[in-house]
Amino acid sequence: MQKLSAAEAHLLGELFYQLARSFGDFRFSHWDNLTNRQRNEIESFEWTFMNYSSDFIARTIEVRLEDVQKTLDNISRATGDMKKAISRLEKVNKIFGIAAAAVKLAASIATSNPVAIATALDDSITVIS
Repeated sequence: MQKLSAAEAHLLGELFYQLARSFGDFRFSHWDNLTNRQRNEIESFEWTFMNYSSDFIARTIEVRLEDVQKTLDNISRATGDMKKAISRLEKVNKIFGIAAAAVKLAASIATSNPVAIATALDDSITVIS
């Protein structure tokens, strides 16, 4: 099993930073359609992903996986698909499902649990379809 390199950890940081920005963009572009509570919840998700981004960049992640590149490709695809889904959302409530799936994905990576990462990737596919 391989350990993620510093460059791969940096990539994870960048992916979650971009996801955080997507939540921020959604919050501001739908401002008038959101309640104060919804704005605050979306902002909270935005900060959660910014914090994960910083954590991933700040350290080399101790995740050990059989096929690091395939897993990183899947994570990149999942976060990209979530960003696209956020930009196309018409129903505000769907953003909370995407946020929950993204939090689960980030947390599973941060806890170095390959099984949880695979499950979170599957969940992210389900929530955006």
